[in-house]
Amino acid sequence: MLREAKRRDRFLVIAAALGMAVNPMSVVGQTDSPYLNWVASHSPNGFSLGSNGTIWINIAPEGQVDDYAIRAEDLLAAQTDKPNYVVFWVRGMHKNNRNVAYRESMTRYAVDCQRDEISVTQRQFYRADGGPMGSEGPFRSEYIVPGTYGEEYHRLMCIVGR
Repeated sequence: MLREAKRRDRFLVIAAALGMAVNPMSVVGQTDSPYLNWVASHSPNGFSLGSNGTIWINIAPEGQVDDYAIRAEDLLAAQTDKPNYVVFWVRGMHKNNRNVAYRESMTRYAVDCQRDEISVTQRQFYRADGGPMGSEGPFRSEYIVPGTYGEEYHRLMCIVGR
């Protein structure tokens, strides 16, 4: 039910965000959309829209040296379907990090919920103008390390909502 409304809701978010300036969170509560209500209830640090309309749920408050966000549809699928092996995308925005040459990264992770392992299957890097800079991966699976983003990804994809 939630996934079926996803495409229609993406259009609603984009249209509302364009009409409501910068804050896409103000869209929520203005609609009866189950998908948008789900996104809002799972976005304690807010969410943002990609240039193609993809909804990204912020992992931490924006304004860090590196800002990371999980693709909303991947999080929804993990928490709805509850698979033992989860594949998902994380967008990194690095505009405040002068120690890296790239300004955006897209990383595809795989988490084995039963074995408590995580791996990067693909990582893309982009310049400030959006042009590609390079890619890397895949990397071998490793155990989840406490206190890392990997532990937070494991919690969100394998524990929350189960």
